[in-house]
Amino acid sequence: MDGFSAFLAAQGIAVVLGAIVGIAPGLLHGKAVVSKLNTGVLTVQSGGGVQLVGDLVFIAGGLGLAIVNVSDPEKPEVVATVNTGVLTTEGAGSVLVLGQYAFVSGGLGLCAIDVSNPSKPKKVSTLNTGVLCHYSGGHVLVDTSKGKGTLLYVTGGLGVVAVDASDPTKMVKLAKVDTGVLTTDGAGHSVISEDGKYLFVAGGLGLAVVDVSDPQAPKKITSVSTGVGTSDAGNHISMNGTVAYIAGGLGLAVFDMSNPEKPVKTGFVNTGVLTHEAGGHSYVIGAHLLVAGGLGLCILDISDPATPKVLRKVNTGVATDRGGMGVAFGKDRYAFCAGGLGFAVIELFSDPGASIEDADTEKEHLLR
Repeated sequence: MDGFSAFLAAQGIAVVLGAIVGIAPGLLHGKAVVSKLNTGVLTVQSGGGVQLVGDLVFIAGGLGLAIVNVSDPEKPEVVATVNTGVLTTEGAGSVLVLGQYAFVSGGLGLCAIDVSNPSKPKKVSTLNTGVLCHYSGGHVLVDTSKGKGTLLYVTGGLGVVAVDASDPTKMVKLAKVDTGVLTTDGAGHSVISEDGKYLFVAGGLGLAVVDVSDPQAPKKITSVSTGVGTSDAGNHISMNGTVAYIAGGLGLAVFDMSNPEKPVKTGFVNTGVLTHEAGGHSYVIGAHLLVAGGLGLCILDISDPATPKVLRKVNTGVATDRGGMGVAFGKDRYAFCAGGLGFAVIELFSDPGASIEDADTEKEHLLR
């Protein structure tokens, strides 16, 4: 994986994929759930963090990290599982794969795992970040804008910490910042601006902007209320250009971030899949946005960024109202979902010429 691909994966951004597969607004149409799998690492209260790399899906759940082969999406297979030592059954966490290493953040810390041989993953180090909490888990992303080394940002209930992971076997904390928007029960999620100057942090108490132009001296610039966060669930943020989509327990908020130091809320939508205790996870695919929550998966048309429109809701069968669900997109047409009840593969479209409104609602198991 090159640096730019890793950057996109870390942010949950799939704008490039939208161009590759030619997805246009309103043209998602598929068979919904095509397969389910018990990974052995997911718990009812924790959901899972998900990343797709090639034919492998990496899932961080309350009981560990699972690596799943999805070369045949209708027959996913667990390749291996590993006890990370940093995940909790109540808080889950996130996973970031960079080259031969997977970085997993959870309520007990950050760990690096050598996944060069996916069938035999090996934990190589653990770091006490000082920001992660038992009940809230955490989020890890990579900053590729600074040029040298591997710079990570870990977001937890007690703040955000910059970590030098250039040597994954000896990770080093650089600096910590209190954002004022994170909670010990709900944690949060972060993305970085394209120029690498700002970190946007979404938590249960709002949206914060942090200047990270100097990773060793991060500085909070401002914070605003999102109107969708809860202290129990936190928030999740994904970017499409200068537009931020923030999913929380109370809905989906849209922010204009063209002036990063003055975020402006431009829209709100009730997705119908988010819950107060679980919050949500969002993922941009071209002109569409996936929102995963405790009640299922929602697909929205974001061709008009400020006014997302709900197109379809799918009951994945794996989400829980307490633990929520993580989602990733790939292999041209599939959503990969990890929730407290297992792992599910959703076919988003099979006939690009068919309108989403033509879907058979009974056969598709859509939520009412």
